[in-house]
Amino acid sequence: MLKGYMITAFLIAVTYSSFPYANERKYICDADGCKILTNNLDNNVSSIKYCTSEDISTDVNFSIIENKNEAFESPAIIQINLKPPKSICKYVLTLLTNASTSEEKCVNYKFHNSYGSETHTRSTIWFVSDKQYQNTIGIFVPYIFTACYSVQFSFDKDVKMLKHNKFIKTKYKQTEIMTPIFECTYDYNIDKKMGRLEVLLYKPMVTAGVIRLGKLWYDSFGNESCPFNKKEFPNAVWSFDVLNSYLGDKSYNFNTTLLTNEIYNRNLTFQTEISQKVNYCVSIFLYRDIRCQEYTLWKPPDICSWYQNCQDITISTFGVPTKINSDTTSYSYLLITIITLTIFAIIGIMYLIYIIHIYSNQGKSFHRNIFNRNVLKTNETKYKKKEKFEDANVKNTDIILLYPKGSESFMALMADFRGLLSHVCRCVVHDWYDGMEWNYVAEVGAFDWFAEMLHKECRVVWVDTPITRALITQRFNNSLSLKNLEQYSFVNIGDFRDAVFPTVFNLSKRDIGKSTLHEPKHFIVRLKEFDNFENDNDPFVDLSPHMRYFIPQDLNLLCSDLSAVDLNIIVPFTSQEDLIKQHLHYVKLDFYK
Repeated sequence: MLKGYMITAFLIAVTYSSFPYANERKYICDADGCKILTNNLDNNVSSIKYCTSEDISTDVNFSIIENKNEAFESPAIIQINLKPPKSICKYVLTLLTNASTSEEKCVNYKFHNSYGSETHTRSTIWFVSDKQYQNTIGIFVPYIFTACYSVQFSFDKDVKMLKHNKFIKTKYKQTEIMTPIFECTYDYNIDKKMGRLEVLLYKPMVTAGVIRLGKLWYDSFGNESCPFNKKEFPNAVWSFDVLNSYLGDKSYNFNTTLLTNEIYNRNLTFQTEISQKVNYCVSIFLYRDIRCQEYTLWKPPDICSWYQNCQDITISTFGVPTKINSDTTSYSYLLITIITLTIFAIIGIMYLIYIIHIYSNQGKSFHRNIFNRNVLKTNETKYKKKEKFEDANVKNTDIILLYPKGSESFMALMADFRGLLSHVCRCVVHDWYDGMEWNYVAEVGAFDWFAEMLHKECRVVWVDTPITRALITQRFNNSLSLKNLEQYSFVNIGDFRDAVFPTVFNLSKRDIGKSTLHEPKHFIVRLKEFDNFENDNDPFVDLSPHMRYFIPQDLNLLCSDLSAVDLNIIVPFTSQEDLIKQHLHYVKLDFYK
């Protein structure tokens, strides 16, 4: 919403060091308005002199742009409306602020601005047109928090400053520059020799910057860096500005939005020419963020730049390359063609027989996975043995157990569940929270650990909880005090394994079409205490469209479907069910605290 604030101004003398400063905002203003300068100044503009005291009018109007539906992390924006000078010239406009001054004392407060301690933003403005300007022109400054504000004009060696200050209230809380959390993945298209690069930006919010593609490099001392080579990647530099996109500027090659509904997760997708076997990385430079200005209250780091290596998520596909020797005779070529076609025909027939055999043995099991929800409630079917076909030379019987980090009672429940699956199913159960796996997961990374297991055709057991869904759909919040189902949508990233849930889930969906198995590979498990959200939009339908196992009542069916050997006897789970029910009771109490 817009709120207008009028400020009456006149001249006072202050002491202020001169300019220019690094990373300050630059505006070019003409009869059509003011625009942020993104390129270098041309000679005509750079030669413009500073305005004089007689040229400048300090009649300034403030307007606050703040959406009442946005979260506190979303920066409010101030529009400073100025009267253009009487001639072609330039000056520096400094927005001063002091958050420790009360609203009552703000009007008479005198800004001292020692070493930039009260400088919010510094902008150089060039007025380049001698044509008739509009009555007022405006510039926009983000990150406006509740404080006492004033405006200072600097030109040559003189300073003009507003006499009357203004106390402005917003919902935004002052946040200094912090190391951004971001990840990079790329998917290589071998046919087009093009790479699809994705960069995910999480909190803290990144409003403006430049992203560059590079290759990891190590010096003689083993120090890692991500240098950018313009000759090697001529079209691998991308700029973005949240503020300009928010205000309707369409000059950028992708859309960026402000944080809304307490969510900030920006997915930036680029396409460029890349090779497949290279250690790629991306650097993000935030020098266009106003908080990177030197000698301001934001106290930025020396270099507002960070980099992150990129993960290759390309799914390798089986293919038979064809080589043609130009010196071979037509007879040899024909013979090779006949042999190749014969081999493929034999393979096709064997594969067809294999498929028919599988479906004939598993038709009954597949039908039960779709339609047995009501039958599961009877004791007769609860302990029914499932017949399934298994080729020990082809199928990997290992299991991956996936769940997010939770309370102590929840983690204890998962540990017992892991032991139960391993004992009854006679399978190796991989759990990235298991002490046996912990060091290896930390060494190779959670994503690479999962990708390695998935490549080996391991089955995956997903524990479907509200927090799991929120992580998969990339909805994060700073608060974990979830009181009801409507608030399940936003959770905190509490562990590096939680952070890769979106990419792990996307990799699993891509792998569905690549898998050579013709049996269910993904098993969705729901805890009894969280079964009241089963009719919500289920993100797991892409992995397993039909069957859902409810724990503890479906333990026997789950273990039967996952078992590496045929169960010749019915396994009673009474004691295990009681233990899991006890754990679930404490999990529910912890969850609703």
